[in-house]
Amino acid sequence: MLGRLGMSLEKAISHYGNLTEDVFSDKQTWGDGKFKASKLENAIKDNVKAVTGQEDECMLDPPPDGKGCKA
Repeated sequence: MLGRLGMSLEKAISHYGNLTEDVFSDKQTWGDGKFKASKLENAIKDNVKAVTGQEDECMLDPPPDGKGCKA
């Protein structure tokens, strides 16, 4: 979130909090995991869309403005 999406630390923390609430809100009592993969995918797409305007933005490419986290 910090690097590719170019979020500030405060904004990334806020989005991460929302993401964890969305993903872990329904307890899964069956299977191997503690959450549904589809909920994680949707939460990530929602966060990416909120920042870039596109939920299918490629996250592997360098940021279009050349900025971003160097770490």
